[in-house]
Amino acid sequence: MTDLGLPDSNGIDTFLDIHARNSRIPIIIFTASKNEKIGMDAVKRGAQDYLVKGQIDGRLLKRSIQYSIERKKIEEVIANIEIARKKEIHHRIKNNLQVIFSLLDLQADKFKNKIGVTSSEIIHAFRESQDRVISMALIHEELYKGGKLEDLNFSPYLEKLTQNLFQTYKLVNTTISLKMDLEDNLFFDMETAIPLGMIVNERISNSLKHAFLGRDKRRNSNQILP
Repeated sequence: MTDLGLPDSNGIDTFLDIHARNSRIPIIIFTASKNEKIGMDAVKRGAQDYLVKGQIDGRLLKRSIQYSIERKKIEEVIANIEIARKKEIHHRIKNNLQVIFSLLDLQADKFKNKIGVTSSEIIHAFRESQDRVISMALIHEELYKGGKLEDLNFSPYLEKLTQNLFQTYKLVNTTISLKMDLEDNLFFDMETAIPLGMIVNERISNSLKHAFLGRDKRRNSNQILP
């Protein structure tokens, strides 16, 4: 319980500061009758209830405390359900993309040893499509496993993406090395992460395919900055 009018702060900022410190604690706002709109605003922004000073008795205070505790519990249950729902969505999308990856692999096998078909070019085209699918699947996998469901920590994602590309092009034990200059805690939402992941996928894939022909020492450097 807190009063919106305190010696060191005043108004809605008092509540917002407390709420930011620990959003899991149910908060009841005390406000003067002339500031009742501020109390209602606080409830809209996360407080569980508000009481008008001068209109409070023991019964009303007890009821407000019980109501605030129960409301906070319900809010947490709803929040957990929403988190589980979003995690399940990411998990299903990742699985669906892996199915597409497997279908592309099966389709590519049909072109092997076919007369009149340049199999290496066909297989190469299917492999590029698989790489693009995996670049998207990895995003949903990272969001599913991570603590944030809306924003992707891009640096660990890039490390997995590049590792997958090296395995795809069978370059794990070669002299090719990749140096990545990545910032820590570089978060992007999905609308940014997916196209950016595709761009990085294309750049590194092209580097692995074309940049090192005829060279003894093979090194590539990519830098991602916000």
